[in-house]
Amino acid sequence: MMCCNFEEVEEREKVVKHMWDVYTRSQNGLSQFWLEAFEAGYEHLISDVPAVKNAAVSEIAKMSLALRSHISHQLPLQLQSPSHVKSSKISRKLKQANTQSESDH
Repeated sequence: MMCCNFEEVEEREKVVKHMWDVYTRSQNGLSQFWLEAFEAGYEHLISDVPAVKNAAVSEIAKMSLALRSHISHQLPLQLQSPSHVKSSKISRKLKQANTQSESDH
């Protein structure tokens, strides 16, 4: 997915890490996107393998940027996918990122 430049992704990864901290402390107040992303990527995010964890954070960051871009282009705001479809898409993306990071080693 080529939605953003390196600096945008790097900055958004900081947001993902912050939101992960919020998620692990209390799930109250998180938007549906964050809840679904962390539920779908939970196994990757708690991994002891830094490359797996980093790939998950990076993928969620890219998806959040893509969602933000998508939302900003929608007038009026319309999220067309049911939440279970978005959740399975997130899970597929994380599995692809994990497979790629494993093949890099």
